[in-house]
Amino acid sequence: FLKPLNLTEGLSFDIRLCLEEALINAMKYGNRLRKDLKVRLGVEYDDDEIRLTVEDRGEGFDLTNLADCTDKENILRNRGRGVYLIHQLM
Repeated sequence: FLKPLNLTEGLSFDIRLCLEEALINAMKYGNRLRKDLKVRLGVEYDDDEIRLTVEDRGEGFDLTNLADCTDKENILRNRGRGVYLIHQLM
């Protein structure tokens, strides 16, 4: 769906990476890997903006309660980078 927008290769990569992270988080943490629960993806765009929404059936979470993956004590942890990447790239 990004091809008609004629984005740079770098921007297309960033969008795909962030979308993948958001979808994985929705399935894994929101829906707790339950196959009977759906994840909804919305795509809207115009000349100035691309809006992607990912909705799961989970209870949600508070962004301020997420551990900072760049902190020294979290740097080697195997989780917590998806939301960080999304915020940095988008």
